[in-house]
Amino acid sequence: MKNVVFIGGWGHWFEAANEFSVCSDVCFSGAAPAYAGEELSGVVNHPALAGIPVFNSADELFKNVAADIAVISTRPGNIAATVICAADAGCDVIAEKPVGITFDEVDAVETALKKNNVRLMAMFSMRADPVFQTAKRLVNEGAIGMPVLVNARKSYKFGDETKRPDWFGERAVYGGTFPWVGIHALDIIRFTTGLKMTQVAALQNNFIHPALPACEDSCAGLFMLSNGAPATVSIDYFRPASAGTHGDDWVRIVGTGGIIEARSNETSVTLLKDGKTPEPVELDIPAPLYLPFIENKNALTNTADALELTRAGLCARQSADEQKIININKQ
Repeated sequence: MKNVVFIGGWGHWFEAANEFSVCSDVCFSGAAPAYAGEELSGVVNHPALAGIPVFNSADELFKNVAADIAVISTRPGNIAATVICAADAGCDVIAEKPVGITFDEVDAVETALKKNNVRLMAMFSMRADPVFQTAKRLVNEGAIGMPVLVNARKSYKFGDETKRPDWFGERAVYGGTFPWVGIHALDIIRFTTGLKMTQVAALQNNFIHPALPACEDSCAGLFMLSNGAPATVSIDYFRPASAGTHGDDWVRIVGTGGIIEARSNETSVTLLKDGKTPEPVELDIPAPLYLPFIENKNALTNTADALELTRAGLCARQSADEQKIININKQ
């Protein structure tokens, strides 16, 4: 039996709760805020978590609960310190991304994981999408040859600006749009192609949300991948409120022998080959994202992904801040 605790109440914690709720080897053992005053009503009111003990802090939780796995889902500026706290308590960790909003934070997280011999997975939820799992399989099978160009997009609705928390406007808490939203686009590329990012030139701006100055609403990056291929990423908060889905997420992978287009909001994958009609591809039955972590099996994502992609997102932010090309280190 694995004792699972929840720290924080903002982000994708419910995805882990939903998957684990059908697992007989899981016991939900406690919850706590990641920082003083954090709202936990969503956590304590989740059907699978009703009645779990609530503690005043992560420290208090770990003093009272022998936890095996900590699900950390809170605002970006509090993630790294909470991951380190859990690691020092001997817990494996499932964390909201990015796992740090500075390079020093990411280094400190990596050190804590190694010192305590614990695992970390980031909430790269798009890896659970059958659209992107299908695209990954096609690439692995050689359906388009070697990837030579990749384009990825993340477009979100912003919603009512007055209802966004004030910390979205603070770099020291929000961390920036590239590390928070852009990391998903980077992850789509990393997951589907298997290629790492080695270099980035990026731009970002805040056009219509001046009340939240650190929340860039338009970002773009040009990356070099580990095989020398270029990849472009665009991120924006301008998806119309009337659109049928909150996000517009897709990837286009150009290979030496064809092209794959995968669109999450349209739940479709298309394979284009020279001389053939574009072929819609039946979607794979998706593999679970969180359950393998409980079972200590090879999962869709791992510690290395969490650290690598966080650093890539921070490098993109740095490139946009400094208006220069940045090498992405520690690959």
